[in-house]
Amino acid sequence: VQPEQYERLCNALGRADLATDPRFAALPQRMANADALKTELAREFAKGKGETWEARLSAKGVPCGLVRAVPEACELPHLATRSLVQSMPLANLPDGEAARVLNAGYLAGEDGPKIPGPPPRLGEHTRIELAALGYSAAEIDTMIRSGAAMAGE
Repeated sequence: VQPEQYERLCNALGRADLATDPRFAALPQRMANADALKTELAREFAKGKGETWEARLSAKGVPCGLVRAVPEACELPHLATRSLVQSMPLANLPDGEAARVLNAGYLAGEDGPKIPGPPPRLGEHTRIELAALGYSAAEIDTMIRSGAAMAGE
């Protein structure tokens, strides 16, 4: 963390004292006293909601981003604008439903990146992957029978 960013964070939190506290004034001190700093920051962040902090910190020039669950992230308007949310039919979903999935967070040219297909079903590639790691067919069978590995249908 750059010194300017740390100072902006402290000011945005209303805790300018943390920027001058000898335990946290410079990066080596912050690292040496990381647990104490985390406690102070957690105490401040507990006073508000994540969305509020994200807006407040961003407005003050502090790099930040709220951690969101995939369904919540899929609703963000800037992701739809950039076509970063894709609908993908998945096997075993009722009524032919499609899952919304997030594509890579960057764009490459006019057409990429793309999600090539649905994720594998549980155990679908177990045998292939274990063989690629050098296990024999007999060893793979033993792992699957013992429950150490799972094979798909």
